[in-house]
Amino acid sequence: MPNIVFLVVDSGATWQFNRRFYELTGLNPAEEDGFFPRVVTHEDDIATHDVQWVNAFQNHLPLIGEVRVRADDGEY
Repeated sequence: MPNIVFLVVDSGATWQFNRRFYELTGLNPAEEDGFFPRVVTHEDDIATHDVQWVNAFQNHLPLIGEVRVRADDGEY
């Protein structure tokens, strides 16, 4: 699957990304702390994404959007 897919726990932390996320970012799933998306999201996209995230999470809505993600080679 070319899309990044993940689950979210009640606290809002992310959990269990699909393999594509780890292949793209080079992050190690064993080091997952629930906040990996912030580590690799472009800084100019974080504020807008945070608003969308809170709205989706609080209202139990799907989160559909785009952010620039830093790949393992450092490019977004």
